[in-house]
Amino acid sequence: MLLSVENRGETDLRTCGEIFYLVADEMADITLIQAFHLLMQLFLDTLSDKLALTKKQLDQLMDAFMQNIPMHLKSKLCLCV
Repeated sequence: MLLSVENRGETDLRTCGEIFYLVADEMADITLIQAFHLLMQLFLDTLSDKLALTKKQLDQLMDAFMQNIPMHLKSKLCLCV
């Protein structure tokens, strides 16, 4: 039993006590909408850099993408039109 406790103390970060929770709480959770927005912005920035698309072309691509998002995801992102 003592070996099990010692092994857990060496391998499980939660055994560090309050330090684990202080480190884990450092990073705030982001919402699904924020994550989706960040991914879309990164995608558009990459497309404009790599393919040299105009703003109008990027807008058309984004509109087409948004129209084809499944309904259950649109409802989660509040994109219902």
